[in-house]
Amino acid sequence: MATADSNQQDKHQMQDLEIKESLLRIKHKMLVVPVSDGKLSTHFGHCKQFAFIETQNGKIVKTEMRNPPAHEPGVIPQWLHEQGAHVAIVGGMGEKAQQLLQGNGIEVIMGAPEESPESLANQFLTNTLFEGENRCDH
Repeated sequence: MATADSNQQDKHQMQDLEIKESLLRIKHKMLVVPVSDGKLSTHFGHCKQFAFIETQNGKIVKTEMRNPPAHEPGVIPQWLHEQGAHVAIVGGMGEKAQQLLQGNGIEVIMGAPEESPESLANQFLTNTLFEGENRCDH
């Protein structure tokens, strides 16, 4: 009987931990936006920089521009994962890149308008950013 009680207690502790981790992800998110000339770059893999936008409790707390590694299949999705990205707001990207991002736990918002990274992040945070058409043909 002690084993059943112990297993039940372990199960509840795991559920509590999962809930706490989920709440933490809601409170803190790292958004990434591919950028060229200060606005969203319509093609994910060929952008000049990525804006990394750190959010806390639904507000932007820091924006940092970072140069991506050379464009090769699979490299940028892995790099974004290593950089701590939670959400990628993009204009367009290939199917393989989408799969790699999602496989690394990164949510993909497709078809975003060509606006500043901060504007897109604020739209995401206020639930007014809607997915549009993927502007990539591969």
